[in-house]
Amino acid sequence: MPVQSITPSRDLAFKALWKWEKGNMLLDPLLDGLLSSSGLSPLDRALVTELVNGTIKFKKRLDWILDLFLTKGMGSLDFQILSLLRLGSYQIIFSDRIPDFAAVDQTVNLAKVHLGQRWANLVNGVLRNIIRDRRDLPYPPLDKDPLSHISIYYSHPEWMVKRWMERFGLEGTISLCQWNNQRPWFSLRLNTLRAKRENLEGRLLAEGIRFERGRYLGDFYEIKEGNPLQTKAFSEGLFQVQDQSAGLAVLLLGPKPGEKIIDLCAAPGGKLCYIAQLTQGEGKIIGVDISSKRLKLVRENCQRLGTELVLLLKGNGRYIQARSVDKVLIDAPCSGLGVLKKRADLRWKMTPQRIKKFVVLQRNLLQNGAKLLKRGGLLVYSTCTIEPEENQLMVEGFLRGNRDFKLERAGDSIPQDLIDPNGFVSTFPHLHHLDGSFAVGLRKVG
Repeated sequence: MPVQSITPSRDLAFKALWKWEKGNMLLDPLLDGLLSSSGLSPLDRALVTELVNGTIKFKKRLDWILDLFLTKGMGSLDFQILSLLRLGSYQIIFSDRIPDFAAVDQTVNLAKVHLGQRWANLVNGVLRNIIRDRRDLPYPPLDKDPLSHISIYYSHPEWMVKRWMERFGLEGTISLCQWNNQRPWFSLRLNTLRAKRENLEGRLLAEGIRFERGRYLGDFYEIKEGNPLQTKAFSEGLFQVQDQSAGLAVLLLGPKPGEKIIDLCAAPGGKLCYIAQLTQGEGKIIGVDISSKRLKLVRENCQRLGTELVLLLKGNGRYIQARSVDKVLIDAPCSGLGVLKKRADLRWKMTPQRIKKFVVLQRNLLQNGAKLLKRGGLLVYSTCTIEPEENQLMVEGFLRGNRDFKLERAGDSIPQDLIDPNGFVSTFPHLHHLDGSFAVGLRKVG
């Protein structure tokens, strides 16, 4: 195969991987930027996305395998050759659709073009050795060293696996890691301001989108085939991309026409627009976010979904002031450990130290949100994480320090399967097949 036969999709996948490895960049905006200017077909864009996300998700397992076949180990390689070896070995180990010879030839040719013949020879030798020995790799035994086995085989940081094993046990942790390693799928929420159920379902089917209705919430759908973001139904605002778990916090808030409601962390706007939808455009809905760029995204979503009457404010939710607010939503910045399936690089970006910083921020947001409410008002605190210090322990600490608030147990608006014994709304990916999330209602009584 001549050097010139490198496919554009693999070339772009390699570029994304080494840029991510070198620049400590967030993967989603990096990949979106590269794809938007690539000119690739939808099929090739999907291949790039799969290769990049898969390679990064399984980075630890791939590095462990590569280290077995490198004389000087992984530490001897720079980010470009490392990215190439990961890309090639990912295709060999995990892709059923890509023949071994194609994975090797394409990766070798990428090495020739970008790094030279010497590195191409190394790539060729390493990948062919992996093909030969891949069924006899000596992973740490699960029965003797479960922490190392799960961390390596399912490619998660040891600190993360350890804390999950203490809470969920061996089988629960493996199940959670397996969920995180699946390819993500789209979930949609019907926008009742623009369409009825039968209208949306008909339009999706007509545009080649195969779906199932949400197992917990009636106005939500799980997409089984097709990209709904490329449909006219999306551009016309008939739906919003949103997981059922994200809708739970809004249902717990229970927005009603005529109420004054503030969303202190509004971007990207999914929950804010759901609030506006449920109030039917009557009342005062205020969305706050600290980022002008992210507020622009909120505004675009509001316009597309027909909720332009929402008032958007740039500001820090820890310091925003208001009077006589009926309801406050704090969808707090968090570690995001409930959405690792959708965020391929987050498992490698998050640390216990960063979680502690989120805890401080969450506590400050809660304290300010409490000040905005009128007596009898409701505050809903939510996250997309499954970690106790950001969820249950955060709420327990808040209630100890704020005697004028009481826990309001989730009611009939929330499926009972998703309410824990304390009255908190808690979803766990491996148990509920939703994003991991948490939500709680806090009523101001004093």
